[in-house]
Amino acid sequence: MSQQLDWELAWHDPRLDICDVYLFRGTVGTVLVMDVDPLSGYHGFHPQGLYEFKLDLDDDGVEDVTFSFTFDEADAERRQRWVLRRFDRAEARGAVLLTGVTGEVCADGGTVRALAGPAADPSSMMDARIAAARTTISGLGRVAVEDFVLDDAAGLFGGTDVGAIVIELADEILATRTVGFWGATLIDTDSGPFVMSMSAALQRGSECGLGAR
Repeated sequence: MSQQLDWELAWHDPRLDICDVYLFRGTVGTVLVMDVDPLSGYHGFHPQGLYEFKLDLDDDGVEDVTFSFTFDEADAERRQRWVLRRFDRAEARGAVLLTGVTGEVCADGGTVRALAGPAADPSSMMDARIAAARTTISGLGRVAVEDFVLDDAAGLFGGTDVGAIVIELADEILATRTVGFWGATLIDTDSGPFVMSMSAALQRGSECGLGAR
């Protein structure tokens, strides 16, 4: 599920606008992806923003671990240095896991890999699914997902870019079979502390991410 343009600041600065989150099996573990700045041509990432991957590991709907990205101002080549930190629920100060620069993969030697930068919008959908969703929203019926044919899905946003942030976490980091995952963007404002966007959310079990234990 994704929520685009769902808070006021996202209308004014698309760099804070979450368009999708994804979770799937990677090379050595679980891959988490957050896309922002839809239909953009890519504006980079907000240097005063926080881009956070929140994980619920005990099925109580509250994040237990947060992986948080911050970005510097862009240089003359439009590259931005970034820092990835991990926050556990009881900790006020996060631990730095990785540092890097947009457009380059950074790894710690085996447990965490990360990449941030422009990417082609990966969203695909079917005309039938759009029509079914509209019917459901209008209260006239249910979405008949059994009628959908995945091979008929098309990339309706071809030729457009998003700002993508990708993390791969080795299996030993997530020692649980089921993980709740959502993304959030936050920014400090003149009216008070950091405020958060409406997040995109996704839930998965062991068949999508962690290997059998």
